[in-house]
Amino acid sequence: MRRLGVLSCFALVLALASPSARAQDAATSTEDVNVRARGHYERGVGLFDEGQYTGALAEFEAAYALTARPSLLFNIGQIHARLGHAVEAADTLERYLTEARDVPAERRALVESEIATQRGRIGLVRVEAYALGAPVEGATVSVDDVTRGTLPLAEPLRVSAGEHVVGVSAEGHETARERFRIAGGEDRTLRVELVRVA
Repeated sequence: MRRLGVLSCFALVLALASPSARAQDAATSTEDVNVRARGHYERGVGLFDEGQYTGALAEFEAAYALTARPSLLFNIGQIHARLGHAVEAADTLERYLTEARDVPAERRALVESEIATQRGRIGLVRVEAYALGAPVEGATVSVDDVTRGTLPLAEPLRVSAGEHVVGVSAEGHETARERFRIAGGEDRTLRVELVRVA
């Protein structure tokens, strides 16, 4: 996908609509939100142009939180892709296609192609925990320090291809951390051994 021109091609128009019958304080509040969103957006573009993608991501996410404009999802998805966050990139671009209205056929095809690329970079991880050979249920599972659920998990965890750290913590046991690598399309099971606290 043509990522280099993405941000300028989808520049936001954050101008306010005429408040007409709205109360003055509501119009002022809306204007304030739009001014703050525009500030986040412009900082995001600047950071993107400088190659500071994590900063750009934070700014675009802040602008989206204020305005919920679908065009921001396109930009957010592209930055996730640049950062190697395949799961977040695919999910965000899918949201863009769902929330945006009247996406031109050519752009939709490009986005769908990028989604397919990102999906190909996602692996599935099934986590199991044991203590002295017995399964441990109710343990909390995290990936890269982000809590993802409790055991038994209802479905495998989706992770981007690369290296990650899974953590498993359960009451009465020491927290276990295990580093693993996974490739796109791979489906693997991690068996984590927990040690009881003396």
